[in-house]
Amino acid sequence: MNDIEQIFNDISKEQKYATANLFLVNLGTIFNKAKKWRLIENNPTLVIDKHKMQADDLQESY
Repeated sequence: MNDIEQIFNDISKEQKYATANLFLVNLGTIFNKAKKWRLIENNPTLVIDKHKMQADDLQESY
């Protein structure tokens, strides 16, 4: 398990699945840019499966 997967799992343990998914998406975007710039060879976030979300899982917070 890599560091990214560990953080994703730690966030998920608190049942904050949308937050965990958002973390993964944002970090994936950063790694995609680094790959485009040839700073890295692959995106390590691609091996991690996001949580499946349903509409009732999403809540607005103010």
